[in-house]
Amino acid sequence: MLRELHSRRAVLMRIIFSWALVACLLVRVVAQVPKPDSRPSFEVASVKPHSASEQALRSLNVGPDSLSAANISAFSLITRAYGVTARQVAGLPPWARTELFDIRAKAQRTTSRVEMFEMLRSLLEDRFKLRAHLESRVVDVYVLRIDRAKYPGSGLHPIVIDCATKTLDPSSGPGLFPSRPRMPCEGVLSGRDKETTKKGIARRDAYLGVTLSKFADMLEGQLNRHVRDQTGVEDVFDIELNYPDTLMTTPAPPGIALFTPNEAMIRDVVRAQLGLTLSAGHAPVEFVIVDSIQRPTPD
Repeated sequence: MLRELHSRRAVLMRIIFSWALVACLLVRVVAQVPKPDSRPSFEVASVKPHSASEQALRSLNVGPDSLSAANISAFSLITRAYGVTARQVAGLPPWARTELFDIRAKAQRTTSRVEMFEMLRSLLEDRFKLRAHLESRVVDVYVLRIDRAKYPGSGLHPIVIDCATKTLDPSSGPGLFPSRPRMPCEGVLSGRDKETTKKGIARRDAYLGVTLSKFADMLEGQLNRHVRDQTGVEDVFDIELNYPDTLMTTPAPPGIALFTPNEAMIRDVVRAQLGLTLSAGHAPVEFVIVDSIQRPTPD
């Protein structure tokens, strides 16, 4: 009887030792699993309401280790942070579209533009208490493609540019503004002057330092539907679109406000002058749905 008791106790001790060994190994494995990296964020950031007395242009500039924005809404910040267009944001309160802010933010180190916009998303979550989710919806779109018979058109001016400094590379083509200070990349100019009027041009639009993907985004406001870039071209361009007087029923005299081209005009000019086509279709588009957002506390 005593021998049997000792035998059972030995078995029990071996079981306890085995489980203790397994537990120790599990602790070591858990200890060796690296903690997930925290989301990228700016080292320091300042967010202030924009003063109406300051006549600053609306801008958002990204440098190698900093981001600055002037006279800009939370709505515009969200479109840049998530890489979507104005039509892809829903659920915002009115103030987020109308109230304007100035932002100065600096990263701990030199980083990429992609990571810089991830940091901007973190800033929106921290300072504006933004909570949002992504949702895919099938909507009407235009698809931007290359017309092999016409590409590249005369309105495409390829450039090589450092967008942070607005400086053309020595290997670059001259673009639209070779001899005077350039506007920031992704800027847009619209107008008509004596020179264009003499040539029978009723409206001239210039898109500065843009990829064709960004150009597609910029067309959405005029076409009233999403534009998907399927050109496969990653080069940067200055893009020029000239709308002739012949497209208008009654040409506007010099000094009169610009006419607004309709969808058919835009599609015709884009094909004739850029060698690109805009085809109607349907496609899933990802939307940013804002669940909540708050005004930031100024600092």
